[in-house]
Amino acid sequence: MGLELSASGIGVTPAMKSWLNDNGYRPKSLGHTSYVLKAAEAISDGVMDQDIYERLTGNRLKLTKSKNQNDNEGGTPMTATAEKIFGNGTEQDNAPTRIRVKSPSEGLSEKRFVQRHQKTGQRVFDEFGNEASTASEKSLAMSGVLLKQSAKRSGLSVEMTEWEKSLWDEMIQEEQWASYEGDPHENKIYSGNRVKALLDDVTSGGLEIAPITFDSDIVSNVLLTGELFPFIDIKPVSRGRRVEGASLGHPTIVWGTGEGTEGGLQDFTSYVASIDTTIYPATCFCEVGRDLLSDSAVDLGAQVVSLVAEKYQEEMDKVVAVGNGTTQPEGVMNKSGTTSVAFGGTTSLSNLESLLFGVPKQYRKAPGKSFVFCGTETSYQRARAVPVGAADARRLFGLTHEDYTLFPPRPYKINENLTNQQVFSGDLKRYRMYRRLGMKTEWSTEGKSLMRSNTALLAVRFRYGGQVVLPAAFAATSDAPS
Repeated sequence: MGLELSASGIGVTPAMKSWLNDNGYRPKSLGHTSYVLKAAEAISDGVMDQDIYERLTGNRLKLTKSKNQNDNEGGTPMTATAEKIFGNGTEQDNAPTRIRVKSPSEGLSEKRFVQRHQKTGQRVFDEFGNEASTASEKSLAMSGVLLKQSAKRSGLSVEMTEWEKSLWDEMIQEEQWASYEGDPHENKIYSGNRVKALLDDVTSGGLEIAPITFDSDIVSNVLLTGELFPFIDIKPVSRGRRVEGASLGHPTIVWGTGEGTEGGLQDFTSYVASIDTTIYPATCFCEVGRDLLSDSAVDLGAQVVSLVAEKYQEEMDKVVAVGNGTTQPEGVMNKSGTTSVAFGGTTSLSNLESLLFGVPKQYRKAPGKSFVFCGTETSYQRARAVPVGAADARRLFGLTHEDYTLFPPRPYKINENLTNQQVFSGDLKRYRMYRRLGMKTEWSTEGKSLMRSNTALLAVRFRYGGQVVLPAAFAATSDAPS
């Protein structure tokens, strides 16, 4: 026989907590679910009976029979004594009763739906090699509870239901968390008591860590909608402010050496070159209606994750293209060593061919269509408007302008952070981005504009570092028509 107790079904009131503390059932962790477990233990031991429970909570004890429990067994869950409910079972089954506290998330779906890129239809993968998917109902609820908790810690008036408090406690104990701050040489993946200690930290107020599922859901949204970011090489980093890498040169082979003749020695002076990448912090600011904080955790999580992902996508596509490499990841247009192509102020077939063949064949044949052209909408329009001839107005690349390809089937990505004079081509998999795990959330309602509009400012801080790791895989021009 088994009985299940809902984690939010037992009324853990202040009086209940005080009684448990005073009668030897004080839990090690002071979260809601921990008190639920201790209450179940007290009932099982026969120390807390129905009368005591009702006096402490004002409610009758709600117990749910398991599937294997016979309706004819002695008493009913609502009226039997604690000894009968939580005893050693009947003589027929000769098996002890097992008490299991149902976690708050059990009623939420964990189903994720794998999706392809919304614009290209291509399969896209995250930094862990998983195909990008939609967020689950459970992960959105956890994101919503995280946002409510961070808003509460930031001083906003936010009411959390008992179920949301229970889910928060479950997240602390069961989920993996990543820290935004701390010693760069310390691993930043935490769970359980370590999370509890960080959340109780009076300095950070628990704002420096977040469940990994929160930033993963945001990244998944960006992967499914972005122009450039979904197709680059993304690597997760759990610690550090700088990533040190290296590139290796190619050894030479000497032919025709006869007996008694010394072969040429390989010169390794510049054989290994460093590719070091700095991790930069960035902040996404979103103005959120304060009434939204009173919505369900799932609704809040879904709306804010979508809102942050939209801003996130714009910025990540921007830095891949034109990042300055000083305060943000370095973009393709600012990378030294790429092949420079001169357009001379005109868009012609010859110039476009030079941009195509400025990248060696082995990088143009990249799998997964990661070899792309990139420019503004105006630059793309001019490329597709190249005529068949001086007296022939037919378009050289056909009239399928809306497929956004050039030299079909080469994808043409649009990025309005470039100028009309800037166009590049290359294998995006040769651009590497390091994503530091862990995001930081803060809320503010200061300022007359926020007060008058009944909104709050949400700041989500994240950290990335990136650059082109193989300049030869890209060709670029900066003198296309303005």
